[in-house]
Order: sequence, then C-alpha cells, then structure tokens
Amino acid sequence: MLLSSNPERKLNKNQKDGSSRFFVIMKFMNKLEEIANFARKIHSGSNDGHGFDHIERVVNLAQKILLTEPSADSELVLATCYLHDTYDEKLTTDVPKQKTKVLNFLNDIGISKKVSDEIFSIIDNMSFSSNLSEKKSTDFEWTDCPRCGPPGCDGSLGDCSYT
Repeated sequence: MLLSSNPERKLNKNQKDGSSRFFVIMKFMNKLEEIANFARKIHSGSNDGHGFDHIERVVNLAQKILLTEPSADSELVLATCYLHDTYDEKLTTDVPKQKTKVLNFLNDIGISKKVSDEIFSIIDNMSFSSNLSEKKSTDFEWTDCPRCGPPGCDGSLGDCSYT
C-alpha cells in the first residue's frame, strides 16, 4: 500500500471529514503521477511494443478490473502496472543496475521498503517463464502477456484475477 488501500483507515478520530480523505487521495495521486512520469521517461522512444502506450493500456485495463475488485490494493496495483517493464531485460542491458534505479526512485518519493518489496516481488514473478517450475501465489494474480500489449489489441495484464 502506498498510503492505504482504504484511505479512511489512515484518518484518526478527529479527521473523519471529507477534506481529510481528499488530502489522502490527493497525496496518493501525486505519488502515482510521479511514478507514471518516471516510467514515461524510461519508455520514451521505445517503439517495440513496450513504449509508454503499452503501459497506459495496462493501467487502463487495471483500472477497469479494480472497479470490480473493491478489496484490491489499488495503489499497489497501479504502481506495479506503471513500473512493470521499467527494468525488463528487453529494455535494458543491465537489469540489476536499472532495478536499483527504480528502487532509489521509490525511496526518493517516500515509498516504504515493504511496498517496494511487494512491487518488485510482483514484477519479478509475473512473467510466464517465472511461473514455469513453480506457481507463485499473491493476493492479486499477475501474468504478463506481451501479445496483449501491442497496438491493435486493447492491452491486458494477461490472465489477471483477484483471489
């Protein structure tokens, strides 16, 4: 959770008014915008099916899925969608170095180690090949599906279901 999957949980007894909830939501939106801009910079100039247009399709589909999954951690889902290809071996020659850049960025914007670890765990285990020998289990089942991202398709997280 970047802030909280339920912003009301972050409010104390004296902060039950709508303005406090609005502040929490706006803080989340600002962090998400920073994450989106970070991903946009990484994907700028890519025209191999992994440009930022692919990321936008994935985020848009995730937002549609989140409407049907109210208990899902929307902040975690959307942050992961934006970041899912930021250190992909198809886009960088030095995956560990690029992953460190992503981690440093998350630290710089105040994302906790716990949340960063969750994001990396999802990204590192979402590919088809990472699940060949052993099916990984998370609350939100992620499978990256490259064939669903290129133009001509509405974009997809692949097989994506909430458990």
